[in-house]
Amino acid sequence: MPVELRNHYVFLTSDRHTVVVVVPERPDTGPDGRRRVVRVPLRNDLRPFLSFSISKVPSGEWLYQYTVSNGAGAADSIGAYTLIVPAGNPPLRSLSPTVAGHRLFAGGIAPGGPAIAKQAIFPEAPLGRYLLWYQQDEHVIRPGEELAGFGVQTSYLPGLTTAWFSSGELLDIDQSWPPEIFQDLVLLEDRRWREKFVVTIGPCFAPDAPSEPMVESFRTGLRRMRDAGWLDSSSPFVKEIAAVLENWPARPPHEAGVLHQRPTTPLESEIAKALEVSLHLVFEGR
Repeated sequence: MPVELRNHYVFLTSDRHTVVVVVPERPDTGPDGRRRVVRVPLRNDLRPFLSFSISKVPSGEWLYQYTVSNGAGAADSIGAYTLIVPAGNPPLRSLSPTVAGHRLFAGGIAPGGPAIAKQAIFPEAPLGRYLLWYQQDEHVIRPGEELAGFGVQTSYLPGLTTAWFSSGELLDIDQSWPPEIFQDLVLLEDRRWREKFVVTIGPCFAPDAPSEPMVESFRTGLRRMRDAGWLDSSSPFVKEIAAVLENWPARPPHEAGVLHQRPTTPLESEIAKALEVSLHLVFEGR
């Protein structure tokens, strides 16, 4: 090991799918004794894709429905799916995929938990909470497969949020390793090393929320999505939406009339639907 790296014990392979840990051959020698190499797979070679739809149910609430896909190029299976929802205790009910009455994924949110969920590319957004679905009886989503039936029923209106995907498997970490190694392993607390995220639509705003905070959330969120490459800045749809949101105080949509640029990608279509529901924008041909 090069001299400059002798005080480090944790490394990542170039593909970022494996943690390489340099550990003592014997626990009693500490980090300065003879060493061996342990490879810990992160099982993060996922290719998640999330499709979304929303509809109103007879109760007057909104039903958010999701289909999770794992691309054929993935090497690992999706065993856990997490959606960031508002903090507090928003009235929501999670729905899980079932076959013959058996739940393939169990879903739920811990009651009364703290607000700790950070949006992946929306730093301005307030901290939320995690709504988690976890595989049951090894009914994972393998490479090349998709699974429908995930859902949320709530009165909350749609906005931009983050979905996280992982294998759902615990890392094989030996608890007898010296403290110095666990100090280096702190990097794994950032879920970006272990999971993959997708920007999506989810329940974000209380039904009585004023329009100004919603407009600002969409305005800054869409700007972040353009900067991060999730949206094409040259798209006529994206340009028109950005102009409407930027000029909202002076010319709200009921004065602007119908928006003419149609969405051309699945993500643009999902954003259009969220804007229709939350801000009552009207899109030609929809």
